[in-house]
Amino acid sequence: MGGSLVRSKVILLSITLLTTEILLSCSAQQQPQPAEPPSSTPASSQEASTTPRPSPVRTSEPQHEQPSVGPSATAATSVPRATPYPITFSEGETSATVSGQLNAVDSHRYQFLGQQGQLVVSVEASQRISLTIALADKLLVRPPEGKSASWKGDLPAAGPTTVEIGSEQPTSYTLSVMLSSTSREAFVTLLEPEGGEVWLEGTTQTIAWHSYGIELVSIEVASGGKAWLVAAEVDATLGQYAWEIPVGLITNFGIAESNAMSVRVSSSRDPEVYDQNDDSFTVRCPRIQFSPGATSATVTGSLDAHGESYRYALQAVENQQMGLEVSPQSLEVDVWGAEDGSTWEIPPGERSVFVDALPATQDYFVTITNVSAESGVEYALTVTIE
Repeated sequence: MGGSLVRSKVILLSITLLTTEILLSCSAQQQPQPAEPPSSTPASSQEASTTPRPSPVRTSEPQHEQPSVGPSATAATSVPRATPYPITFSEGETSATVSGQLNAVDSHRYQFLGQQGQLVVSVEASQRISLTIALADKLLVRPPEGKSASWKGDLPAAGPTTVEIGSEQPTSYTLSVMLSSTSREAFVTLLEPEGGEVWLEGTTQTIAWHSYGIELVSIEVASGGKAWLVAAEVDATLGQYAWEIPVGLITNFGIAESNAMSVRVSSSRDPEVYDQNDDSFTVRCPRIQFSPGATSATVTGSLDAHGESYRYALQAVENQQMGLEVSPQSLEVDVWGAEDGSTWEIPPGERSVFVDALPATQDYFVTITNVSAESGVEYALTVTIE
């Protein structure tokens, strides 16, 4: 009897414990689990005494927020180039193509001077890229991302135009830009000289222009009055002309310089289509300068064959003595007083000339000529004034 009672109590205790375990297990299953991994903030001392639960690890998603790709994008491992890469168009061309390489989470910016008219931009890449276009900081378009993107539209005004390419993955790309003027009328725009330049007689300078709808251009130069024809029917697509400023362009008129020079480039077929510099530039004769306290100065140079010459201006005072000495003696030297017309010379085969008293206070022009038609020569000219 007593044994049966003990066994009954043990069975009852076992059933009670089993029921409690089942209830606890069901309660644990019904407890909601957190949707996000726990914060990385250190646990309190009370929590640290309990058995920690591992945080879920996501291998298919990045563990940090990725920056967006676009005008405000910053690379994760490098600093973007602050100054945009320039895009330039060859003379006579309205399109340009550039290639580049982006790192991960990287962007490249390009900038060019857009004219009012149609713009076509396209980019091809090996990975997904974004393309953003802005005119003078005004967003024009931001097309969807893809391995290729393009945009065609009108630029409402002229100004600096920015194209930005971005990617979250390393990729190579090719960018093409094409401009098209809304006006189909022929035009020419003078690029050089702009005005303010100082060019010397006897040197070669570049006259540059941009044109559309013109096959041939004529180039004229003026010094505040009548224009002189420099070149006619030059291929307009060349976009530039090397002007050899002739000796005497200014000094043949008895002046050492002119600061009222202008260049005019016009269509050879229609002179009404032209452009010229708004601000004048200067052409002057090279001047012989004396150091402070010195009574003589030496200039050197070189002359090609076939009678090439070079000219200097020299300021001197009435009744001063002047001596000139040239090397080699095969050169010819002429001296001309612009105001009174006085002249002297060192003929070929002689070395020097001496003037006992100068007739006037004026500019004297000294011209050196290579009379040989066979070879060039280097020269030295020494002038003494006392």
